[in-house]
Amino acid sequence: MTGRIGGRRRGGLAFSLRGVAALLLTMLMVAALAGCGGDSPDDGRERDSSRPEATESREEAAEDRAARRETRQASPGATAEPEATEAAGGAMPRLRGVEVVEETEGEFASVSAGGGHTCGVRRDGAVACWGDDGEGQATPPGGEFASVSAGGGHTCGVTRDGAVACWGRDGKGQATPPAGEFASVSAGWDHTCGVMRDGAVACWGSQARGLTAADFE
Repeated sequence: MTGRIGGRRRGGLAFSLRGVAALLLTMLMVAALAGCGGDSPDDGRERDSSRPEATESREEAAEDRAARRETRQASPGATAEPEATEAAGGAMPRLRGVEVVEETEGEFASVSAGGGHTCGVRRDGAVACWGDDGEGQATPPGGEFASVSAGGGHTCGVTRDGAVACWGRDGKGQATPPAGEFASVSAGWDHTCGVMRDGAVACWGSQARGLTAADFE
């Protein structure tokens, strides 16, 4: 009789311990779930609040890029800044920030592209140029031309009566042609050569590397 009573007491005690353990486990799970649920709204609000800042940063960067583009577009009227570039065994000046003449329209008979500008002869003989004009190479004179040649920083053309006219950079004499009647002309970087009507070749400008040493027919 006494053994049965002791067994019942031990069984009831084990049942009570299991119940307490289950209750504690349930409380811990509820607390954990409550903690996760309490943090997520705040985290979501923090993430949402950071999005406008990122958007503003992107907009500011876009505004900065647009301002830089406007500055570059406004710079063509600046003075020319020569920059040396090694090419063909010597230093060639390259112009930056020069005045730009807009492209022209009309009917042309011929065209010649230079270092940073282009010139063409219209059907009526007038010359029109566009591109870099930092040294006047895209500002042609009046008159009727048979052909034109755009060089590095100067331009030369043969008029219909055979004379050569040049304009633009003349630091080496490349835009100072000799007298005579020419059939064609070709403007280089620092020198110019032309074929005269009698077949002789005449060159003027820089004498470096024998550029103007044309003593043959």
